[in-house]
Amino acid sequence: MSTSRKRKNKNSPLPMLAAASVIALTVALVALLIIIAAYFEAPDGGEASSTDRQTKEPVPTVSTSQSDASQTVTSGNSDKPVTPSETTTKKPDTTPSTPETTVPVTTEKIPETTPAPSLGVDYQYHINMDKYEDYIDPAGDLWDDDYLILVNAAKPISSSAENDSAALKDRSKIQNSKDYTFAENLNLNTVALQALTAMFLEAKSQGIDTLDVTSAYRSYSYQSTLFNNNCNKTYHWVCKDDSCNVDWIGKSSKCPICGVSTSKTLPITQAEKEANVATYSCAPGTSDHQTGLAVDIIQHSLPSRFDSLIQEFGETEAGKWLAANAHYFGFVLRFPEDKEEITGIIYEPWHFRYVGRTHAMAMYEKNLCLEEYVEYLDSIGYFN
Repeated sequence: MSTSRKRKNKNSPLPMLAAASVIALTVALVALLIIIAAYFEAPDGGEASSTDRQTKEPVPTVSTSQSDASQTVTSGNSDKPVTPSETTTKKPDTTPSTPETTVPVTTEKIPETTPAPSLGVDYQYHINMDKYEDYIDPAGDLWDDDYLILVNAAKPISSSAENDSAALKDRSKIQNSKDYTFAENLNLNTVALQALTAMFLEAKSQGIDTLDVTSAYRSYSYQSTLFNNNCNKTYHWVCKDDSCNVDWIGKSSKCPICGVSTSKTLPITQAEKEANVATYSCAPGTSDHQTGLAVDIIQHSLPSRFDSLIQEFGETEAGKWLAANAHYFGFVLRFPEDKEEITGIIYEPWHFRYVGRTHAMAMYEKNLCLEEYVEYLDSIGYFN
């Protein structure tokens, strides 16, 4: 008898169960992988992602350039932020950008508002100047108009003007190593005198120890006497050597060409005399000395006081030192060699004028005489 076989039931649940098991196993495996991956991304046990932690923990910063801005990153199993040198990852810039301001371009020179001197930064005093500082740079006021008073032929001063301001009437006696009483009593503005003392002490510390003052403050009456005496000694000379063919106006009878003295003269008017004298000895009311802020400096080691009152004084060691350093003490060479047409006065390397260090520094650095400097200050509205 043959054995009969059972027909396979196509609707049996076994295959379907097997397929479902495979799918479930796959899903479980994927979930496990996700959990493992999350675990390694969050070393603290997965309680917070690195992004969440950055919002909860303050991020330390370092003042560096933008390319070196610090970030919070992990290293190994530590939460400690690493330094910029340990990572190249940049922290996103959350600072709002500031719109740029457009500045119009101009080729015109912007007017200066104040002079900007260096205030002696390139000079080191050799002695302690603490006790003199307020006099060199008076009372901390860098722009004291009293010391800028301008007196010349175009801006004369009256006989009573010396009592119009504190700077003009506050004077003290100069204590020279020698007594030069021929120029009245030697007096100078008190502030200027202290600054002058500091300058002389500094010069002495550098081996220039023979400086004195031969003329300082002059009253209106004294300046008048001085001017008239010079006019009375002025003539129109003619060289007695006809080969020179030269004549000149002045006190000296010595020919400027051959050097021979003469007694020959030509007629001369009082106006011609005064015009000649005014180039070296001002008419009353027009002298810088009447401010009480000017001094004629000499070397008392020379045979005569007049040996310093010559233009060759500018070539001596003392003359060169004063010209190069006086502005550090508030003084300026009042009548420079290259400013004769502006000042109306011949080059006087012995004549120094106090204006205060800030003004003196500005004048020196800008190569301005007092006339030019006052005009410059007026042009920038300083006196307004």
